[in-house]
Amino acid sequence: MVINRTLIKKLFVMLSFSIGLAGCASVPSEVVELSYTVGQDIRVVERSYDALITSKFDALRQDRLNYLDNEWIPAYLEEFVETGRLIDVAQGDVVWSESEEAFVGPTRGLEERQRLDTILVWSNTALEEIEGKRAELIEPLNSQEQLVRTEAAAAFDQIHSANASVTAHLNSIKKVQDVQNQALGLLDSRGSIAS
Repeated sequence: MVINRTLIKKLFVMLSFSIGLAGCASVPSEVVELSYTVGQDIRVVERSYDALITSKFDALRQDRLNYLDNEWIPAYLEEFVETGRLIDVAQGDVVWSESEEAFVGPTRGLEERQRLDTILVWSNTALEEIEGKRAELIEPLNSQEQLVRTEAAAAFDQIHSANASVTAHLNSIKKVQDVQNQALGLLDSRGSIAS
């Protein structure tokens, strides 16, 4: 099969013309670079936003821990010293009976051991209450922080995806323009392929 040179020239001219019509938009290379730079800047903003989330939730946690340490624990211990009869235990008046689940008088000869056991029960109970309150104050913040991070990551993923699509589209248009300009550069003023 013999390929007609004139036919190839005509197809080449029509192809160049159709590319010209399809690629009417002009995209300077700087726009593609700018879109790429915006993508990089989005990553910087994302890291900054993540640091802001960390900072904000750390501050909220610290506020709650300050409340716990400076207000709740002192108030709790003041009340628990009384309701837990710590002064009576320290004076040797009563001890805690595990079997009766109540305060009772100490057994002769075992007073010191029972007092130490009672203080141990008292301190473990106080620590459990304090740690329970700490978890009650902090765990909701941890959950909320995780939710905010997840939602922010999803939003930034969408932004990255959109920017990548725009950058790819601009890059594609730029490449088409470059090919079109190259093809048009091969034609002379009469529409013939320049030798």
